[in-house]
Amino acid sequence: MFHNLGIGRVMYQQHESYRKATCLFLATLTDDPCDDGKFTSDGSDGYITFWATRRRHHLTYREIDRALSLPPGNRHGLDVDRAEMTALWGTIAFGDYFSSSAKSFHIRSPPIRYFHKAIANTLFSRQATGNVTETEMAMIDVALTGS
Repeated sequence: MFHNLGIGRVMYQQHESYRKATCLFLATLTDDPCDDGKFTSDGSDGYITFWATRRRHHLTYREIDRALSLPPGNRHGLDVDRAEMTALWGTIAFGDYFSSSAKSFHIRSPPIRYFHKAIANTLFSRQATGNVTETEMAMIDVALTGS
């Protein structure tokens, strides 16, 4: 599922951590998506900025994709049909999908439930992974359907 989503290498690679440097990086990190229909000079739809080595750095989403070996063409957010997500929820879980009430324990398949927990913990830094957000559901949809 991670490979279908295009994040297989990132999820399985061991990353070293430096607590002080990480805290400084996160304290200065800003996400700057472009306005609709606008792009950066390399065709990306946004960039991040942060302070390191006593100066401000800018990285476009495309540069981040290349650095992490993610597939090209990633955009800010996922474009998934809401009806498709709802139909998928009906297949993998109990009840109807509403982002406010969809719970991880409703997912019947343990691998899909653990996949949700992994993306919620790793990509969104959520400790409590009870609810399945719309973004997480879109990621599950892409991971399972490949599109």
